[in-house]
Amino acid sequence: MLSDPITLYKLMILYMLDHVNFPLTNSQLTDFFLDHEYTTYFTLQQALNELKEAGLIRMESTHNSSRYEITKEGDDTLSFFGNNISPAIIEDIYGLGTVEGIVSHSGFCSYPAFTFDADVISQMRNTQEFMDANTPDDYKLVAVKVGYNFALVPKIELSGIETNATETIVDISGKQYGLLAGRTFEDSQKLDAVLDAFPEYAIKDYKVPNKISVFIMPVQMYWKDDPSEIIETNFSFEDTCGLAIDDSVTFSGYTQNELVDMIDREDNGEDFVITGVGAGHYVGTCKKEPSKNKSVSEKTCNARESSGRLDADRNVDRNDIAKDKEVK
Repeated sequence: MLSDPITLYKLMILYMLDHVNFPLTNSQLTDFFLDHEYTTYFTLQQALNELKEAGLIRMESTHNSSRYEITKEGDDTLSFFGNNISPAIIEDIYGLGTVEGIVSHSGFCSYPAFTFDADVISQMRNTQEFMDANTPDDYKLVAVKVGYNFALVPKIELSGIETNATETIVDISGKQYGLLAGRTFEDSQKLDAVLDAFPEYAIKDYKVPNKISVFIMPVQMYWKDDPSEIIETNFSFEDTCGLAIDDSVTFSGYTQNELVDMIDREDNGEDFVITGVGAGHYVGTCKKEPSKNKSVSEKTCNARESSGRLDADRNVDRNDIAKDKEVK
């Protein structure tokens, strides 16, 4: 029995890399651990870093994506200690399937092909979930628009093209995507050329009513008046005021690059210090129902009001503010 949870996470990572027989991206590993609620984003990154430093896995960075594979030392370690992984966890890992090389093509890209048990697939919520879990991050599909149409294209096709998130959510076969658009006219022209290689759809036929796309970034931080307490929370680029997701967002208005630049900086002009920033992702949300309004903490309220960012214009009823967690 393992007394240290992070040791179990390391063994799980080794088992996953050994099972799929193919380098897995940071995003794929993160999706698995977070979807199954095994641990947090930052604990997983700690486990990956420690495995890499110990030489049990190797990392390769390509197209702004980190991919991991097990080393011989990692394989030896797994053979000695792999029996500490419970059958229930192994069953979850088996749900990933097994990769058998690159065989299928779409547009200008190639994709990994997988073998899987039909019984396993029938027990999953949908086949798209299976594909999402196994597809390298660079080849996952994103929805991009030009004019009144959009297409689903692999993320790698957008290399060199700057995009912005729009507020529109589209639904394709039960899976929802936040629409991306070119940041400049030149970027839109490049996107138009990309869309020529993929099936296009009319936005009006697939738009999800009353849904708004928001870019969420997991952040590790502490309040300057209590540096001993590290908090794991979410930041967003878009203003989430009045949206259902607002209760889970501490702060809005910063881009991911800006947050990364703020790591460990005390002179950031805010009431908090960023200690870590995870990979951001788009989520669909809707306007908040008045009856379901929740209050933000007083510290969050103060930070929002004192900032010159998007949250500065919020109207917060201080009689409704929830008390902070007790500060030691």
